[in-house]
Amino acid sequence: MVDDLASVYALAGPSEGASRELREATFDRLRFDRLLFGPGTPEGGLVTVSRCSFTKCKVDGSFRIAHGVQMDDVLFDDMRSPDAMIINTQTVLRRIVISGGKNASSLWVKPSETERSRPALDAWLETAPQNELALDFSNLQSHAEVVGLPLSRLRWNPECHVPLTLDWVSDPTWTNLGLTPNGFWERRVLRLKDFGCTEGVFTLPDSSSKLHKAAMTELGEMQAAGFVKPPWGGIGG
Repeated sequence: MVDDLASVYALAGPSEGASRELREATFDRLRFDRLLFGPGTPEGGLVTVSRCSFTKCKVDGSFRIAHGVQMDDVLFDDMRSPDAMIINTQTVLRRIVISGGKNASSLWVKPSETERSRPALDAWLETAPQNELALDFSNLQSHAEVVGLPLSRLRWNPECHVPLTLDWVSDPTWTNLGLTPNGFWERRVLRLKDFGCTEGVFTLPDSSSKLHKAAMTELGEMQAAGFVKPPWGGIGG
């Protein structure tokens, strides 16, 4: 099995450098060796996925949405994979819904470690209506970490997801909270810094985790100090 993007893309054959698309397709309870959307080539290749649904499918290998993808009105419901569903922020997402129970694939949205620019996404953000949703993971019960997409384009569940912004760190009130050094929230802030992002949404530690009690206590302090305030769940939250 080939899992690195360069090797997988080399298998594309005649379609390399050309636009590829998947429209109005339904996938129900299927099994995939891997489920990889993209990547598009730097020369302008584009991958378009529109009005599709993937329900209760199992992915044995990589599960990724790579750079050069434009995805509209797509549902991923109760997907299963050994690793997280990874979405590169060099994509354009419009009205994507990711849902599922605690055993569903976890979600990890992040910039590429080698390329942080996102011209296609930024162009969409400049022209799209202010209330147009990019990603809705409010009904995903497994772990989620979404870094690098604007909070204003996301919908999450305030009972298990918490938004953070890097601006808070420069606020004296934040410093005076006295959060646990190298604790849950400090590590989340470090994630933003590592990826060069200003905001993100993170899943609270499970109640069975040894991090849960301290994280919830400090979350209460953050809320009392005016951080983590409405809109609790993003668009429509």
